Amino acid sequence: MATRAVVKAAGDDLEQCVSALVLAFSNDPLVRWMFPEPDRYLRYFGEMVRIFSTTTIANGTAYLAEDFRAAALWMPPGSSFDRGALDKLRQAGIEPARQDEVVSMLGLMGQTHPQEEHWYLQFLGVDLARQGMGYGTALLEHSLKAVDDAHLPAFLVSSNARNQPLYERFGFRVTDVVQTGTSPSVWPMYRDAR
Repeated sequence: MATRAVVKAAGDDLEQCVSALVLAFSNDPLVRWMFPEPDRYLRYFGEMVRIFSTTTIANGTAYLAEDFRAAALWMPPGSSFDRGALDKLRQAGIEPARQDEVVSMLGLMGQTHPQEEHWYLQFLGVDLARQGMGYGTALLEHSLKAVDDAHLPAFLVSSNARNQPLYERFGFRVTDVVQTGTSPSVWPMYRDAR
């Protein structure tokens, strides 16, 4: 397997981050539960990723495979995103009959975050046509250097059980299982400070 080059995303890489992650999450159980209709998925999930990408690029904590086939978005301690924009997006993008259930699931996921300072992996995704080719490994190897340099723990919520072995290879461990109503299960994962 070839080594994949990873770069820190810059301002002009915003659409590359969004495109890579929209392709990567098109069959993700949680995301497609939230946005089951193709048109809503493309429009609203793309906009959600744009909000997080904008924040992480500004923080210097967004990473791309050099060929733009994969991306990772990290939220370091003390960083925040535009919650108002996300709330508007959720209200517009999720069918009204499902709003309460989605809000409940997101709230449960939020409660699983560690109380101490930590880095949060908001998204890591690889274009479906390139999965299994070392992109996820390369992104984690590269981006976890910043986490380890800060000597802080890392946290993520895996929304696809198939991805857990990759995260486990990098020291993450499942700490819980979260599910409500008709939602799929997700797995909070924690990695000790190094």
